[in-house]
Amino acid sequence: MAIIKEHTPLYREIFAIHGVLSDRLLTFGYQDISGKNIPADFAFADAKAFLLANGVKEVTTLDHFDQRADLKYDMNVPIPHYENEKYSTVLDIGSLEHVFDTRQCLENCLRMVQVGGIYMLHTCVNGYLRHGFHVFNPQGLLSSLELNNFEIMYLKYTTSRGKVIDDPEYGEDVLIWIVAKKLKSIDAFAVPQQAMWLDYKPGRRIGKKGPFRIKNSLRKLLSMGWRLLCSVKNDLRQFFDR
Repeated sequence: MAIIKEHTPLYREIFAIHGVLSDRLLTFGYQDISGKNIPADFAFADAKAFLLANGVKEVTTLDHFDQRADLKYDMNVPIPHYENEKYSTVLDIGSLEHVFDTRQCLENCLRMVQVGGIYMLHTCVNGYLRHGFHVFNPQGLLSSLELNNFEIMYLKYTTSRGKVIDDPEYGEDVLIWIVAKKLKSIDAFAVPQQAMWLDYKPGRRIGKKGPFRIKNSLRKLLSMGWRLLCSVKNDLRQFFDR
């Protein structure tokens, strides 16, 4: 994903967190800044230029495909050992979902962060059909960080256009924004288990209950109805334009 105008308020909050804009920073994915009416403080060609202009002394870019990148690692496989704990901040602005082996990719990112350093992740948790290989359960991401010695410092959900929401089951394309601090080195990478199955018993229904389930069901029905109306409207327009 590129940095877009609608997301700049989130980036301002994140970049204001102590330690995020640090001296040795790596961006996973070569990120352009694109779109119309970009705010003046983000009016740069790409994230690297923005970061350097905002006081970061050393910015390294990692992208398997973009020829402008400094590193060309395939994040489906382990990174070289000399990259471990090399960077004070690792920024992943919408790249994790494009890597098939997300377990290995996430481990690579977390290992590259030095102790006391920052990992920032922005990825899909709802919708985004055909955008990447994956859309994530937030629990899997957050548990992976906590089990591997990271402390969550910042957590928000937004729509694709940057509207902050409370519930990732909003019914549209939804993003998660995470900033986490590495408390100590990672030994063996800890893989999370889905908590909803820990107390599972045969015949017991798994999932949300009560008013919360009803609220989300109504929201989804309204969303489906709106999409159906839009589809019918487009079909009628095409019929009468013939």
